Amino acid sequence: MQTATGAAQALAEDHHPTLIWLQEIPSRKSGAWVLGVGRDQKKLTDFMGDLHWHLDAVMLLTYVLITLLGYYAMRSIGRTYERRLESQVRERTQALKAAHQEVLSKTRLATIGQTASVLAHEMRNPLASIKLALSGLPGSQGLDERERRRVDLVLGEVDRLDGMLSETLDYVRPVKLSDTPVDLDQLIKNAVEASPSGGLISISLAREANCLVLEITNEGEVLSPDTLQRIFEPFYTTKPKGTGLGLGLVKRVVEEHGGAVELTSDTATGTRVVLHLPLGAD
Repeated sequence: MQTATGAAQALAEDHHPTLIWLQEIPSRKSGAWVLGVGRDQKKLTDFMGDLHWHLDAVMLLTYVLITLLGYYAMRSIGRTYERRLESQVRERTQALKAAHQEVLSKTRLATIGQTASVLAHEMRNPLASIKLALSGLPGSQGLDERERRRVDLVLGEVDRLDGMLSETLDYVRPVKLSDTPVDLDQLIKNAVEASPSGGLISISLAREANCLVLEITNEGEVLSPDTLQRIFEPFYTTKPKGTGLGLGLVKRVVEEHGGAVELTSDTATGTRVVLHLPLGAD
């Protein structure tokens, strides 16, 4: 009769799992003996059960952490992408606004140009005729002082209308780039007209990097925020007899030369115009 040898499992009296190692021992008298050594496996099975439970918990926690990290990573990437899109949208919006303003400005200039051409054609010849007809009247016999003043008033208005036509034509005429030196004394007319009698006009000229900075400050009336916002618009003026084209023409000419114009006004410094003019290569 053969006896099994090796490992075997059995249940002890307390129903604990037991691992038994069976080993056959040869004997001369009785043939063979089988020696069995058993060990209680309850602690091992309990440990393995706890290990499986802990492993399941660790795996579950790992899955949760991976999911959370993935969620926050995707959320962070999404927010970065959203901020980039928002920045691009803002840039495109600003570009569209600038293009829209440029189109409006060009449309306005075209309209003004057409109007100026019609006015110059329709009004300059009659104005010249009126001026020619009235020029000899002030010295004629038979006109008293009151009538001469009226004639002078009409001649003055004719000159003013002619000047408005000339300024309008200058405003819409294409700007010709020029690097010819000019006398600054000839360019501070607006500051003089806006200054009170005896007011101080300050002029400074400095070089900043590759830019020439010209500042002109007067002691004129402080401009309101609404006026500062619209000061460069064509036909906007605070002068009783102004055309509202002077500063707009200045801005056009400076910007066509690659420069920029700023205008500020407050009680501390007065009204100040700053022109940034680019310098050529040395």
